[in-house]
Amino acid sequence: MAKRHVGLKPGNWVRVTWHDAASHDEGWTTQEELENAVQLCVTAGIVVKRDKKQVLLAMSKGVPDKPGDDTQYATTWAIPIAWISKTEVWPV
Repeated sequence: MAKRHVGLKPGNWVRVTWHDAASHDEGWTTQEELENAVQLCVTAGIVVKRDKKQVLLAMSKGVPDKPGDDTQYATTWAIPIAWISKTEVWPV
């Protein structure tokens, strides 16, 4: 079996297409309105970490002032691997 989403490696800049969970809290609704509630999303960022359950993306990565300083990240998303339908690695 081929590995899925092999481009989700720390340090890679990626664009991930994924299906997000949804809720409907606006009062009474019909079954028809709920049937297509799951939303298709596209998120781009740098892979901070990946494990069996999720990938952690950051939209921004700080540049350390000097070697050995901790790298800082901003605007992060944890996306469940099972929700991802497509991964594209971007050249930097």
